[in-house]
Amino acid sequence: MNDLVNTFRALGQDARLRIYLLLTQTPLCVCQIEAAFDISQSAISQHLRVLREAGLVTSTRRGQWVIYEAQPSVVEEICSRLTEITGGATGLMLDLETALERARQVQVEVCSFEEDGDSDREQC
Repeated sequence: MNDLVNTFRALGQDARLRIYLLLTQTPLCVCQIEAAFDISQSAISQHLRVLREAGLVTSTRRGQWVIYEAQPSVVEEICSRLTEITGGATGLMLDLETALERARQVQVEVCSFEEDGDSDREQC
């Protein structure tokens, strides 16, 4: 489950998600990514480090350039695992349904509507 969390954490930041999606189209170096987005080269390098640590991106040295490439197999594996979790694990879905029902009960018990003169007031 930690790898799922790390992947979502890596892709949960807007700039990293955009960089990853760009790299799924073609391998690029940092200066090419910088030209594509309004982000400094040092910030891009930091985002790429997070993506690399999550296994979403690999890097290859070609002469003086480091070329970054997306690893779509990682995302495909995560999609497969999410399908297993949501589709195949009925126990988890029942737990979520139970939690949702509990949340609805608390809301109904805690929040009530009162008529106060001309207007309705919600009290929680």
